Amino acid sequence: MSRRVLAVLVALLPMATPARAGELFDEETLTFASQVDTRTLSLLAVVHNGRVTILDTLARDALARAYGREEIDGTDPAFAWLELHWNAGKYLDKPVLQVPERAMRAWILNHLPADAAAEFRATWRLPPAAIVDEKALEELVKSGRATVADIERAGRVPSLLAGLGPLYARPEYRLPLQRLDERYLAAISTESASLVLGSAGGVFVVGPGFEYGERALVRRLRFGASSWMDMEVAWRSRDANAVNSMVGQLAAAYPYSGPRPPWMELELYYNRLGKGAAAWVGFALAAAFLIVAAASRGRWPRLFGISFLALSTLVALAAFAVRWVLSGREWYLPPVMNMFEAVTGSALLVGLLAIGLELAWGRTRPGKSGQLPISAAEIGNCPGFPVQAARRAQAARRMSAGARLYVALAASLYAAAAYGFCYFLRGSIGGGIAPMHGILESPLMAAHVTVIILGHALAGMTLILSLIYLVLVALGKRGLSPFSAAENGDCPLFALDRCNLVLVQLATWTLALGTALGALWADAAWGRWWGWDRKETWALITVLIYVAALHARLALPARSRGVATACLCILGGAAMLFNWIAVNFLLPGLHSYA
Repeated sequence: MSRRVLAVLVALLPMATPARAGELFDEETLTFASQVDTRTLSLLAVVHNGRVTILDTLARDALARAYGREEIDGTDPAFAWLELHWNAGKYLDKPVLQVPERAMRAWILNHLPADAAAEFRATWRLPPAAIVDEKALEELVKSGRATVADIERAGRVPSLLAGLGPLYARPEYRLPLQRLDERYLAAISTESASLVLGSAGGVFVVGPGFEYGERALVRRLRFGASSWMDMEVAWRSRDANAVNSMVGQLAAAYPYSGPRPPWMELELYYNRLGKGAAAWVGFALAAAFLIVAAASRGRWPRLFGISFLALSTLVALAAFAVRWVLSGREWYLPPVMNMFEAVTGSALLVGLLAIGLELAWGRTRPGKSGQLPISAAEIGNCPGFPVQAARRAQAARRMSAGARLYVALAASLYAAAAYGFCYFLRGSIGGGIAPMHGILESPLMAAHVTVIILGHALAGMTLILSLIYLVLVALGKRGLSPFSAAENGDCPLFALDRCNLVLVQLATWTLALGTALGALWADAAWGRWWGWDRKETWALITVLIYVAALHARLALPARSRGVATACLCILGGAAMLFNWIAVNFLLPGLHSYA
């Protein structure tokens, strides 16, 4: 009996162990975080990005922008953001502000002492004290968010203010400096969050700088404002019970009568699931199984891969629909209007395309419409894989299955890369939901963006298939091809080339149509069809490369068409990536939304 009691005590020992210090937060702060009702805190209604949302969304957007991640030391985002906000002085000398730009990193390293430069290189984050000015420090002390000891500690951090001023005159540093200022304001600013309070008669915003309206509501509004300020005092004194009590009172003061609106819970779950970008795990598993299926021609790996692809596509579609509902946009304005939305939207489109082609091609038989165009002469000319005339019909059937497999493989790899890019780089590209304004609220604009991101996705798929094709060609030349002629005359190189050709045609048409729709929208919005903006120019270059890839097949012999198409598709995919990513981040223009 005593041994059982001892075993239970040993099992419970880790639960009683005090929290260890993290990257920014100390043990006391982490212990306090475990005592706060962070779920109710996260569901408090606030005004953010021009819409009424929850505190969890505001905190995640601010932390992703400032810190580069939506959480700090495993704490809830709402807690982490309020801790940085209300105890700003404690973190003036801590690595809080991310610096992802290489030019800015190099400049900072050259202007910091050796020890400070080593600390900066370890995290690529800058202490706010390095760029804070005297006026901001005085405001922090007056508001109670910093103490004299905090200011003294911040004074030991090497300041970069003297050198940053002249950089504003240099064009290559203007955008990085602007983003650095935005990160500082997002992490340790002098503005407080604005709570949404009121009654059944309307919504009223409470916070510094807002005027209180009707006299009948003055008492209720003052209650909300005083509770928010009292919670700030209790927060600094680490009184978790008082904080939880005031959080409950503020949640009850929400203007809607009855239970909490369902969209608040929906948005909280949407945020905690990574805004749908966590679907990269399912797409990555689908790609892994499909790679095994392509190498082994196994039935079960293919079935698992297609199943994971379909399931991940459904998850991405659900996240897309939830984001559309939460954004409050019109039915003709899908959430594809910023970098995060465009990349995830393109991955969703290729997933739907792959599943649609899988269903369509899977029901076709040799000789029926919908099958990939194959001739006996082309199959017989497959280099390295001679096919006898009696086995050509069987090879044609396997060709259709192989093409479906390669489309699904390319879609899975592209979707995994796209969602992974959005999931791990949310701090750089942003993932916040904001209402559309002005000329962007146009059905023509929505059609242009939707078609062009589908073209980008198809270009990405051709890039993937072309790389696979060239790898197999290189392995075949060395006699190390994973396939053999004994596989019923199947030719994976030929199937890859035919599949790539179909995707190149689709990519060419969609990119050309998307560019034309963009010209129509530009004429309506800016009064001109074409302005040789950076994005317009690179879009035209991408289209011309894919047009060249199609025409090159007419001028080259059959044995050279596959390699030539693959090389041109790699060039076109690189141009697409440069236009979509490099132009947005490094060469901003009228069309950039990064």
